[in-house]
Amino acid sequence: MQKQDVQKHFLALMKRPGDYSFISVSKLDIADSYSYDSLMNIDRWTMQFTQEEIIESIRRANIVPAEYLMGTLVIQDNQKHNPLIVIDKQYYDNFKIDDFLHKVISNKLLLNTVINKYNSIFNDENDLFAEYLKSGLINQALDILFMKSYLDIRKFMIYLIELRNKEREKDKNKELIRDKAA
Repeated sequence: MQKQDVQKHFLALMKRPGDYSFISVSKLDIADSYSYDSLMNIDRWTMQFTQEEIIESIRRANIVPAEYLMGTLVIQDNQKHNPLIVIDKQYYDNFKIDDFLHKVISNKLLLNTVINKYNSIFNDENDLFAEYLKSGLINQALDILFMKSYLDIRKFMIYLIELRNKEREKDKNKELIRDKAA
């Protein structure tokens, strides 16, 4: 007899830590024909909507108690019981990893922080990711990255998205200072 796979990740509303209401995505009016049985598929779907749009669809579907609707939208790992952040449309904001890495390789300090984070997540001594990145071979570096487990790739992508957002904030602050000086 073949062992049946158990769904490991679920979209959920967290009322408070440890108190979740799981969401059956297929019951939402904004759901499509995706299969929502893996973290990758849930992420693919949530990247199309803002958290407000998803929560509003949950409200319309009337599938969770009202007190959870004021909670936080998370992805729950039912084996480790630690919630993962939802990568929604607003957070993702059309992030293109190759474009961002092109910007990173021109800044040595930023490049080193990205490589250090990569090494801390993946711990692979024989990995050529850093060498390819330092040489400007972004496509080869990405080939290595995308052979890793999705959960680790996701951690790294979240780090890169947050780094991009910090860099954008720095650029905005520089512009504000320049405008005030003028």
